Formats: sequence, structure tokens, C-alpha cells
Amino acid sequence: MIHNERWKLTANWLNTVAAGTIIAGSLSPLVATTYGLPTAAALFPAWLIVALPFVWISVGIMLHMVARAILGRLKE
Repeated sequence: MIHNERWKLTANWLNTVAAGTIIAGSLSPLVATTYGLPTAAALFPAWLIVALPFVWISVGIMLHMVARAILGRLKE
């Protein structure tokens, strides 16, 4: 059914955005620190830089859960 395929595409897109959010929000600060690239450390307090990856991981998990909820709308 076209209805199901559209919902599957939407859920797949959201899940991909969730994965990208987790990767960009949590791994990019780690990579920047590892390679000595300039980071936001000069602009923000250390506690915020440590907390932000957890925020991005939480956002990614929420997007994934929305994608799962969308898949629950599939018709038989």
C-alpha cells in the first residue's frame, strides 16, 4: 500500500536524522579535541561542553522514538 510506504520513508528519514544528530553532536567534539582543532572551549564553560553531547544524544533518541511511533501507524 502507498500509505504504508510513505510512513516507512518518513520513519526511515527520521531515523537517519537521529543517527546524524547523535554522531554530529557527540563525536565531533571528541574528534576536534583529539586532533587539537579549535573548539568552543574558549567561548563556553567546560560543564556546558561536557553536557552538550548528552543533550544531542537525547535528541537523537527522541527522534528515533518518533520514527518507531510512526511505524506503529502502518496498516495491515
